[in-house]
Amino acid sequence: MKVFSGFLLVFSLTYISQSLAQIDLLQNPQSIPSGQQGDIVFRFRISDRCSFRFLSATPDGFDPASVSVVGMGGGNVLNLDDFSSSFLDGTFTLSVNADLNACYKVVYRLFCTSYSEAIQDIAVCVGPCPSAGVDCDPHFNQYIFNRETNETTRICYDVIAEPNQYLEIFTQPKMETRLMGQMKDDYYMHKIILQLGDGIIEADVDQILIFTGARRLLWNSIVHDRWTPFRGILFKQSKNTVEIKRYENDELTFGIVRSRDSVGKYYLDVFINGLSTDYSGLDGLLGRIGNNRISVYPNVQSTAINGKTTVVVNGMKTIGYETDRYGKECAFINVNDLLTPKKLRDYIIKEL
Repeated sequence: MKVFSGFLLVFSLTYISQSLAQIDLLQNPQSIPSGQQGDIVFRFRISDRCSFRFLSATPDGFDPASVSVVGMGGGNVLNLDDFSSSFLDGTFTLSVNADLNACYKVVYRLFCTSYSEAIQDIAVCVGPCPSAGVDCDPHFNQYIFNRETNETTRICYDVIAEPNQYLEIFTQPKMETRLMGQMKDDYYMHKIILQLGDGIIEADVDQILIFTGARRLLWNSIVHDRWTPFRGILFKQSKNTVEIKRYENDELTFGIVRSRDSVGKYYLDVFINGLSTDYSGLDGLLGRIGNNRISVYPNVQSTAINGKTTVVVNGMKTIGYETDRYGKECAFINVNDLLTPKKLRDYIIKEL
């Protein structure tokens, strides 16, 4: 997965809640090669028992015994008796102890129960995977102004959505610009909608329709490898990447990329080039987070567990995790913490 100078966007697995319980995934390894380990860190409401179980894997032929699961206190069950706060953190460690001959997408189920129950399915790539995070731990990357250091800081976070829902990724009301992504049942984006004024660009895994089909592009084409004007916009295509910007006032360039996962299925990524850390006048998921007052404190404790770092969003204190995504360091933070006082649900639309 390439990291672009603007934002790189892909999506995470769905969250399933059976009642008032809550599980927030804080850290998930992008991939774990043979002979190595990775920690899955999660936050949940007071709960006395959490289990972690193998659910499925693709492609076929994966032996669950090739990956061992170790929880706090040993085994794959957490028994917790610290009821001093509303939320607790737990960790399961996955250890790939077999020399796998293929890259497998493995899905585990995290189940916590106390007065109520919560379930979350988590995917991890294990074995010789060519590119960490391409189809197992999709997430947002975004640059923000760090009010603690007065410098630009790269943050990353998972986005939780359900099949066929739309996510309002980015809006610029003054320019009548809106970027939406639709999820499908394999938890990738398969449709992107970009509105530029009165014009609509729709892309799926088969084609790109510019202005309701007035212009039609096919993926893997190099016919439009230079900027081409069309009804007030400019577009160009290089095989599986299409870039679009306004003919005038073209500070922002929107890119749509068609990629293929390890089992051959196509999905879409998007990026935005030209954004700074000044998000004034912007909304949507990126704009809301960028406009919040965020302080990410440097991790000065060499013995810190899981690279924890303190984060303050609009005066609310939470935690983040220093990690590496797509070859660059970022602070991994829960998306609902970043959106405070709003929530991710405020940017999810069931139907257009």
